[in-house]
Amino acid sequence: MIDEQLHALLKLIDQFDRRQIDDQQNRIGLAQRVDHAEDKSKSAKPKTITPPNAIIEQVQAIQSRASVLMENWYDEASIIKDAHNNVFAARGWDSEADQFTLQLINQITDISPMQNQEREELFIRAYQDRLGLSDEQAQMLGDEMRQESMRFTMQHFTELLPIASEIISTRSQNKPFTAEMVQRWSQKLEPLMNDALESVNRVRGKLEATMPLCYVATDNAATMPASATFAFGGVYGA
Repeated sequence: MIDEQLHALLKLIDQFDRRQIDDQQNRIGLAQRVDHAEDKSKSAKPKTITPPNAIIEQVQAIQSRASVLMENWYDEASIIKDAHNNVFAARGWDSEADQFTLQLINQITDISPMQNQEREELFIRAYQDRLGLSDEQAQMLGDEMRQESMRFTMQHFTELLPIASEIISTRSQNKPFTAEMVQRWSQKLEPLMNDALESVNRVRGKLEATMPLCYVATDNAATMPASATFAFGGVYGA
């Protein structure tokens, strides 16, 4: 379980760029203005919300350390793909749909996390070809994936940040993960990964709602088997 959790976590940090932080600051600023107006009308002191400057600094520090991993992404990708292969084998994910997913997630892994758009395009194109999706359905799939990814990242970011920092710091120094690290991260990430699975299920449900019932019921239309969470996480981390 920890292999896919760590993989998804790294991707979440890679996607949390300054534009997302700016968006968070804008919303906080709006909340401050609304709270101030409401409290003023009640003759109360305005609420104080601390801008996430500390979070910005931590993200920038993580991105700086992560750049070391990006310079040697081929080596990191090989390690991650080995982990994928081992997890699929251990869980008995050997159906045709599972093998399609394994091949796809390994292809996505070969692309640097800094090339997020290329990863997304590969994922959507693969499922569009496999399921015969129209361009409109493919667009909807991408939109829903990005929305769920943003929701998950913003909701759990403060929980993910210290773990991500430790993971990237360890790997950037070319050190292995200890058993204590893996156990601690697994315990903290388990409820978050359950939420990520729910995100995948919501995307799948919305996609299936646009498809003929007879097609959704077929084995070939198992649009996203359990193992497909890997592919989704490989693009964004949900």
